[in-house]
Amino acid sequence: PEQVVDLNTIPSTLVQRTEIVTGGSSAVYGSDAITGVVNFIIRDDFEGVEARAQLNMDRPTGTPVYNFDLTVGGNFAENRGNLVVSGNYLKRGAITRGERGSFAYDSLVDGCVVPGTGSADSAGTPFRSTGTNGCVAAGGQLGFIRSGSGDIPNGRFSGLPAAGGSNTALNAAYAAAGLSGLGTRGFTFNNTGTAARPALTPQDDFNLGPFNYLIQPQERYMINSFGHYDFADNITGYTELHFSNNVVDAQLAPTNIGTTTLFNVNNPYLTPGLQEVFRQLDRAETGVSTVTAGTSTLTNRPGDGLAAITAGRRYVEVGPRLATERRNVFRGAWGLRGKLGDVSENFLTDLKYDIYYTYARSEDTLLLRNAISRSRLQAALLSVN
Repeated sequence: PEQVVDLNTIPSTLVQRTEIVTGGSSAVYGSDAITGVVNFIIRDDFEGVEARAQLNMDRPTGTPVYNFDLTVGGNFAENRGNLVVSGNYLKRGAITRGERGSFAYDSLVDGCVVPGTGSADSAGTPFRSTGTNGCVAAGGQLGFIRSGSGDIPNGRFSGLPAAGGSNTALNAAYAAAGLSGLGTRGFTFNNTGTAARPALTPQDDFNLGPFNYLIQPQERYMINSFGHYDFADNITGYTELHFSNNVVDAQLAPTNIGTTTLFNVNNPYLTPGLQEVFRQLDRAETGVSTVTAGTSTLTNRPGDGLAAITAGRRYVEVGPRLATERRNVFRGAWGLRGKLGDVSENFLTDLKYDIYYTYARSEDTLLLRNAISRSRLQAALLSVN
């Protein structure tokens, strides 16, 4: 586990003050305190009832954060003891990158835009020039254009020889399949999957903003209890109890796979034109290679009926990738402390003791959903049924 203190587990309503000790603290607090320590001093004499309610809202989206505290405490046994119990509930809504209104975080890259479009923090309209001149000379303006992931829902198939090369059979297959203008971005399909065309950027790029969390949702329950009792002038018993349940969700764009994949050249889901393209790619392979897909490793040879292509696809039908982390923490401390006095006026003065026992337990559960098995996906793509 990470050796990091979660300050959220400290009840803010019971913090009396903080002490910052800088440098030279390792002799008292151990080697981890070489640079200093921060001590949170908790109130040990709280009496009464205190309730707090707080509502924060994100201005562009209206997403709320609710925070409630209730503290109850009092003295007993003629003020020789004190017991306090404090509870907290927090609930925070989620905000995705695409929900921030005019502050929405898009993937931006340098580019050439139509003059007058875009700004210092937003994308402009891409300026297309068929000439060989620079952006400004051609009538455009330097600015930001939208970018994104090249792994897209309709699939982007790359790592292919560009059209117009020395392989005449492959060029003919490209032309018959509507890919005579194929470049380094490869090709993609139309929305119905019935025709292929050269892939474009940034028009075809996948925007991660609507899916990826900028602010993660959170729900937390927490209860703390502190108590002490003076058994005698120099003997004080004390106890500290803490329990918290914290649930945080994470969300990312749907799973993408953008690695070398083997395709059967007779795949019935391909058009006859693309089957011929894949067949020519298979024949143009120059040697034996291996393709790793998850836990499976496959061998590819020229003319074996399998074409090795970099297939980049975003599996939106599966839904966004989700992760839920649930953490339960319990800590208890019980002890006796007091003063022992002085051994002499000049030696071992103001002696104190603190005898305690602590027990802590943390349970962390992480649930991942909507991932894809690469080995099974590869097996499905090789099927001809």
